[in-house]
Amino acid sequence: MTKNAFDREAAALLRKRQDAERAKYMSAQRRTAPGLHNSPHRAYEQLRSAIRTRSGMPDGPLVETALIKSYSVNRNTLRTALQMLASDGLLRRERRTGTVVARHVQEFTDIEIVGRRGTSESDDGTVVMQDLHRSIDELPPFARTRFDTDAELLFTYEQLASVDGEPLFTHSGFIPLGRDHDEFFDRVRLLGNTPRPLGNAFARLFGRPLAETEIDIEATPADADTAALLRIDVGAPLLLREMTQRDVDGVVRQVTFTQFRGDRVALTSEVP
Repeated sequence: MTKNAFDREAAALLRKRQDAERAKYMSAQRRTAPGLHNSPHRAYEQLRSAIRTRSGMPDGPLVETALIKSYSVNRNTLRTALQMLASDGLLRRERRTGTVVARHVQEFTDIEIVGRRGTSESDDGTVVMQDLHRSIDELPPFARTRFDTDAELLFTYEQLASVDGEPLFTHSGFIPLGRDHDEFFDRVRLLGNTPRPLGNAFARLFGRPLAETEIDIEATPADADTAALLRIDVGAPLLLREMTQRDVDGVVRQVTFTQFRGDRVALTSEVP
């Protein structure tokens, strides 16, 4: 058999397999009761959103018949979605108490690290920051280019953030400094470890108003060190947010990297 003939036969087998899978899916859709869908991922997404926003979720055990009616989903699909949420740690399934919401998804805006809601009903969403590392070093060449600065030193820090005792993200930053930086660290001490609204914290820290913030967000796997800090598996999904902040003079004052747990955090953005 020639290579071209082999390729044609492989492509035909692939199309046949795809047609069979599509027919299987459509057959399952026809067997579903009228008005009910059988997509576990669709049910999972809708239920996870309800848990995150705390809308349409009872205070006590979840009732399957009520969920089937509310989300127009068949029973087997609902149970699959509930199992997926239990695997995420958001639901707890017990024989005596039934299925209840165990944890919530923590919401942050895409530019701040101030929690909007707690991870449990008893928590108020307060973010607790723990210092992991602080150092002042000679400004390396990459930072001089990145910051477009004549500063001689680079202040580097790393923090671990928890809500309700559960680690949710690591936060590291890079700030160029001059030799005379006592005033800056006086401001750091006054600011403390309590997260504040971004513009407020920036002005207090740098003594200049915040003018521009650039944000990039991508999905990355957790390395061994980050996984240990966040108590997740190596390779678990993270939301990595890189943020560059400029003052009213166009000076880059800080670059930060925040690694949020993908299973516990939602980044929100409000567009007017």
